[in-house]
Amino acid sequence: MKNKLVISILLILLLFTLTYNSNAQLYNTIHESLQDQQKIPLHIYQTWHTKHLSKKMKNCVEKLKKDNPEFEHHFYDIHECRTFIKENFDKEVLDAYDKLKPLAFKADLWRYCVLYKNGGVYLDIKYHCENGFKLINVVNSELLVKEFWNGKFVENVVNNGFMIYEPNNHVLEKIIKRICWNVQNKYYSDKCSGQTGPSLLGTFYTKEQIDNINYFYYEENRRGFVKDIQTDKIILSFYLEYRDEQKSSKKEYWQDMWKNKDIYIE
Repeated sequence: MKNKLVISILLILLLFTLTYNSNAQLYNTIHESLQDQQKIPLHIYQTWHTKHLSKKMKNCVEKLKKDNPEFEHHFYDIHECRTFIKENFDKEVLDAYDKLKPLAFKADLWRYCVLYKNGGVYLDIKYHCENGFKLINVVNSELLVKEFWNGKFVENVVNNGFMIYEPNNHVLEKIIKRICWNVQNKYYSDKCSGQTGPSLLGTFYTKEQIDNINYFYYEENRRGFVKDIQTDKIILSFYLEYRDEQKSSKKEYWQDMWKNKDIYIE
């Protein structure tokens, strides 16, 4: 009787093991198949000038990762951004990165480069998800964000704090080349973000394309938000302390550098 009980237990364990392994193999097969069909790679890219993040910023990053477990998260500091460009792009792109003085402008160039090379999601490090928003629900196609200021949508501007692109996107290729030209010619736009940022990105899209963007960025009480027009819900916001941390930073602000015509290394 005792032997029969032991045999029964062993058979149950064997059946469970076979079933578990079969389900695991099935899951892996389905997951790999979905990845093959996924045009937007499930990768999130973020950057900051240093690995030493404030406690609030670090918490913001950890919340983003927790809210979006389907994605592989990649964080680059300023040196790693440079290494990525050096290893994946021509010398003129690396030269442009080196000759841009504002850290924000360097980050602009890198984000276009990393999305052009790899595809995926770029998200400014100050953002966290709101109202149950998950990135997995919007990676079925490329995603852009327009801007809303002073009660109206801004013409010819595409925000670059949240972007989703497939690899080898032709707009990203064009903007990388344009930034290289801007640096080589020490070009100053009449708009502060016209050298590398939203005002430059917007020039590569038609008015109709920008009008049809379903997400927009706006600011309220010193905080930035991204809103879904269709659902009328906020999907992303700055963490509360970001602006105060930015103000207390000893880094020269990029807008001041632009005003002083000091954005290029001679």
